[in-house]
Formats: sequence, C-alpha cells, structure tokens
Amino acid sequence: MFYSDDIIEKIRQNCDIVDVVSRVVRLEEKGRNFFGLCPFHAEKTPSFSVNPEKGIFYCFSCNRGGDVFKFVMETEGLDFAGAVQKLAELARVELPEDAAGSRRSAAEAARERERRDRLHAMNAAAAGVFQRTLGGRAGGRAREYLRGRRIGPETAALFGLGYAGAEREGLRRSLLAEGFTDDEQLAGGLILKGKDGGYFDRFRSRVMFPIADVSGRIVAFGGRVMDDAQPKYMNSPETPVYSKGQTLFGLNLAKSTKERFFLIVEGYMDLITLRAHGIDNAIAPLGTALTPAQGKLMKRFRDEAVISFDSDAAGKKAALRGLDILDAEGVDVRVLSLPSGKDPDEFVRNSGAAAFLGLIAGAAPLVDYKLALLEAEHPPQSADGKAKFLSGAVGVLCGIKSSIKRDVYVKKLSAAHGVSEQAIYDELRAADGEARERAAREGMARGGAARGSGAAGGARSAAGSAGGGAQGGARQPGGAAGSAYQPGARGAGGQGGGSGNGQGGGPAAPTRQGAGYGRESGYGPDAGDGRGGGDGPEGQSGAGARGAEGQSGGGGQSGGRGQGGGPQPFGRQRGGAPAAGGRGRPALGDEVALGSADELFVVALIAIDNGLWKTASEKEPPGGFANKNIARAAEYMGKNIESGIPVFAGDVVPFLSPGEADVFAGIVANDCHCENNALALEQKLRDIAAARSRRRMAEIIGMLESGSVPESERERLKEQLAETVAGMRQRRRNP
Repeated sequence: MFYSDDIIEKIRQNCDIVDVVSRVVRLEEKGRNFFGLCPFHAEKTPSFSVNPEKGIFYCFSCNRGGDVFKFVMETEGLDFAGAVQKLAELARVELPEDAAGSRRSAAEAARERERRDRLHAMNAAAAGVFQRTLGGRAGGRAREYLRGRRIGPETAALFGLGYAGAEREGLRRSLLAEGFTDDEQLAGGLILKGKDGGYFDRFRSRVMFPIADVSGRIVAFGGRVMDDAQPKYMNSPETPVYSKGQTLFGLNLAKSTKERFFLIVEGYMDLITLRAHGIDNAIAPLGTALTPAQGKLMKRFRDEAVISFDSDAAGKKAALRGLDILDAEGVDVRVLSLPSGKDPDEFVRNSGAAAFLGLIAGAAPLVDYKLALLEAEHPPQSADGKAKFLSGAVGVLCGIKSSIKRDVYVKKLSAAHGVSEQAIYDELRAADGEARERAAREGMARGGAARGSGAAGGARSAAGSAGGGAQGGARQPGGAAGSAYQPGARGAGGQGGGSGNGQGGGPAAPTRQGAGYGRESGYGPDAGDGRGGGDGPEGQSGAGARGAEGQSGGGGQSGGRGQGGGPQPFGRQRGGAPAAGGRGRPALGDEVALGSADELFVVALIAIDNGLWKTASEKEPPGGFANKNIARAAEYMGKNIESGIPVFAGDVVPFLSPGEADVFAGIVANDCHCENNALALEQKLRDIAAARSRRRMAEIIGMLESGSVPESERERLKEQLAETVAGMRQRRRNP
C-alpha cells in the first residue's frame, strides 16, 4: 500500500508525537524535550527523549530513533503502511481510496510525489522572480513602501519579500523559460486563464509575501497593494501543496524562538513588523479564523499562546473562536487587548517594542477575557443585568476542567457580585447535567447514523471504534482500537457473519493499581490473568488506564475468526508490542464507591443487552440508584429503550465522571459477557438492594443512638429498622 506525501504530511501534522509516545512510555518534560525509560531496551535511568518541535524520538543508549511513524512501526510491529493507517485513525485523517476501493499503486504515488516536487520548485522559482523584481528598477516604489513600514533589507530577505510587476505575463514568461508549463502554473495558482483562452499573471503590482510550510518550503503567496485599491490582499488559491486552513504564516521561523509561547496575530504585516522589532515568536493564520488543524499544528511546538486580533467586533469574534479552538487542544491561552483602532503593526511602529511587550505581560487569561466581554454586554449594575451576566458566567465556568481553578472563579464571582458560592455551584451542577445529556443525545444521533450505514443485522461491539454492521449479525467482544478511557461505539463485523471473536487477544493483565481495585470491588481481572501478555504501563497517577484494543477484531472474510483481535483493555497487543497506557487518572478507588460499581455493572449489562431493561426496571427502578450520575444515565437509557431506540455503551459515558467512566469501560470490556447475563443482572440488583438496606440500617441506628430523636419518632424508626433487617434476612434465605 502506498500513500502520497501530502497524506503523510497531513497525518504527521495532526499527530502529536508526545501524545503518541505517551501511550507507551511515561514521559517527563525537561526543557523543550520529554524523557522516559526506553521501550526498546531495559534501563533504570531515562535516556529516551522526544522532541516535539522536530517531531522525533531518540534513545541515547541504544541509538534507536525516528519520527512518529517509525515509533509506531517499532513498538507495534507494523510496516510503514500499517503505521500510516494506525496514525490516520488516531488523527482522524481519511485515507483516500480509488474507485475500486484499493489503495493507490506505487506508480501513482510516485507520479503525485513528482508533481508536488515540481510545484514546490516552481514556487521557489517564482519567489526568486519576485525578489529580483523588488531589487530592480520596477521595484523602486515597493522598496519605498517597505521603508515606510520600517521593514529593512534584512527583514525583507528573511521573509523572502518581493514585488510582482505590472506586466500582464511577466511571471508566466519567466517560469516558462525555466521549464514550468502553463498547466503547472495554473495548478500552482500563479496564473489565470482568460475568456479568450490566453493566460495572465494572478499577482500584478503587489508586494509579495511567500508563504512557507513548517519545513520552510514555499507553498503559496500573498500579495498586498500599496494604495487604496481593492482587494487590499490577494492570496494563492488552495493547491495540491497548500491548504490555508492547515498552514500558519511564520511558523517555520517562530518554532525556533526561545519564548515559551506563540504570539498569534492577524496579518502578514503585523508579524513582519514585530519580527523587525525583535519579537520573534509571532505566527498568523492566513486571512481566516484559526482552524482546529492550525491549533493542532501550533500545539506540536508550544503549549502556550497569546492571541492578538483587531479590537473591533469582528476581531473579538475571531479571537473568541481562536480561544475556544486552542483551549480544546489543551493550549494555555491569553488575550492581548490593544488600544481601540490599533493593530500590532501600527502599535509597535508608533509606541515601540517595549510597550508592546508590556501589553503581552498583561494579557488576560481566557476565562477573564470571556467574563470581561460578558460584563460589557450585560452590565451587572441592575438586577436583570447581573442575572444575565451570572448566567453567562456559569456557562464560561462550565468549560473549566480543573476543579481548583473553577473554585477560584466561583469565589471571585461570589465576592464581586454578592451571590452565594452555593448558588453558583447549584447552577454549575445543573449546567453540567444539561451538557452531559446534550452530549449523550449527540452521541446517540451519531450512533444512529453509523448504524444506518451498516449492512443488515449489524454486529455490536463492547469496546471498539465506530463502524458499519456485519452482514451476519454476530456479537463481537471487541473491535478496532477504542479511546484510552472509554469504550468506542461499535466494531465492524466480518463480511460473511461468523463468530467474529478474534484469536490471540483476550483480556491481558491490567496495571497493578487497576488490578488492586478490581480485587477490592470484585470487577476486573487480577494482575497476571489473561492470555494476552504482560503488564501494560502504569498511568501516571496510579490509575489502571486502559491500553489499546486489539486490531482486526472483526470476523474473517468468509465468516472465519479474525486473527489479530479480541479486546485487550490492559496488557500488550499480540506480538509483544506494548499497549497504550494513556497518561493515567487518579486512583479509581478514591473516586468510585463500591456501590456505584454495582450500579455501573447493571447499566453496562443493559447497554450490552437492551432486553434486560424490563427486568431491571421492574426489580429496581434505576432512577433510584444512589449515584445520581448513574441514575440519570439509567433514566436516559430507559426512555430510549422504551421508545424503541437502541442504546449502546458509548451513550452512557457522557453522564459519568472520569473515574466512573474508567470503571464502566473495564466492566464493559471484561465482565459483561457472562454465560447468562440475566442471572448476572439479578445478582447485581440483589447486591444493590442489600447495600441500600445496609445504608438505611446504619442511618436508623445512628439516629436512634444520637438521643435527639423524639420518643414518638423513635418507635417509628424501630419499626423501619425491624422491616429492613427482615428484608435482608429474606434476601439471604431466597437469593
């Protein structure tokens, strides 16, 4: 199987090598690199390093190294094509297929690679033409313009600035002389075709800004007029080597900055002027709002950013979109506010670099910036304004993942606006519940779409990635790799039906902490159990994080058994490669009570077999579960099942806390495939009822011993105690 260079590069840009390696190696950040114990040889002192800026790994002891594709090949025993497919799935990059559904041939891949190389060479040649024109007689006005913007020869040379002359076909003739055809120039967006069939240059009478990819190759151009003509800016169209939503202007230079953060500005001139004044960490999206792909690309090199867009309404909206995208990528982002009507270019030229650096130092954190915008929109001086502001503020605080940070802002809002902390927390809990239900509904809609795309009789998978149904309708315990902490929706079944159980998989050993919780709660295999191999790497906080699922869990082409599959929630994959361990969670026993684990087991059984809902609802109304998250999940499941809408394990997860989701995932993967799920359900329901009785008995005894209960109430409590004890004895006699 062969893949084009643009697909390989797209996957590389969307895969954070630190995240990929962290699934196998426990990494610790030291300066710009990350270090851990080498997965390729035994060692006690970390000598294995990962450089996120260069996208490479290297062990200083055994001298193994390479890029993210090489790491996946080495650790999972895959060839290059297999590593591409694995990382494409991780990065959610769709691999192209031809009409017959097969991958491109080697000859096609070679032709595409040659075409891209030609376009890169042509862009470099065009940049040379523009630069020579800038330095020649025709470029006098452009040189004067750059001097007026305080851009000297050194800065112009650093960015490769040039000038497109006024001639209709000046660039075209120059490139034809260098061997680049009209078809190539059209494909690269450098010329246009007129109505008369003739060709003419796209860029004329403009200062030219070459746009480079992260490797420094010129992929496109931007051109700016020097007067009030419109359009002020003109950019290259999308081409085989350029996608504006996946490119950041100046990143090839800024990635080497010594600053810990990137400064995101709006335009070419902002960035170039800042660089001319010694500020070397600026990058810019290309005439568009920041995209998720650009956020991922930036995250490869820095975890912090300061964003500075224009102070008008459009600029604020663009900044907000960028803030949310960067926040979703895990970037610590702040907002730089400039005086009204100013942009970084104008501000630095008028006030100097020192003043601008002072503004950067005072940049507001994301939450503060959003709250300030809300306060400006809804001044809290009136009761109505205060109510609207606080309602919006609750929505902002819901996006804070850290409970400590959320608590800080709750106290701040309470003190500033005279509202009790409890009232804010109540609103937060309500908003969190609504968000979980909304996520569950969206997940259900996505699941329905996926189910609709499957063939007749679709197979269900307890833990796997979304996929179409199998024609034979066989149940599978595991499909392709799910996410690190929760089961995926469904795995694809074999084309001809068959058993669908993968060989060589099976539950492998969990981490020691995860196994300890399994023994304590009665769920999950003990350490050392399973057929799949040795212990997986421990999560950083001692949690039993789930490893990668076995590949190819679906049934064979003719209904046979898949060779590489079976769920492997914890240990190693077939062939001995370490399974993904994730970055860990808090110890599960600290977060999920044993009674909640029983309730999670019931919900998991119902998710695996919706037919059990009737029995569960009759014997123990799930809305009465002690754990409110699980109770809400059960109520949601019941409404859908009773309406004829199937519910899957993935629909439950949005209602759960992180710790609960971990336990739920382990139960679904390991324990919900009993010989008789109905008997297992009845046993767990009895356990839940017994636990509820024990809790009630303890409450009554505590009240009776407190001495503060009136005599009339004491008699009633004694009767309740007697009934509770009798019920417990009855359940023991008739299990």
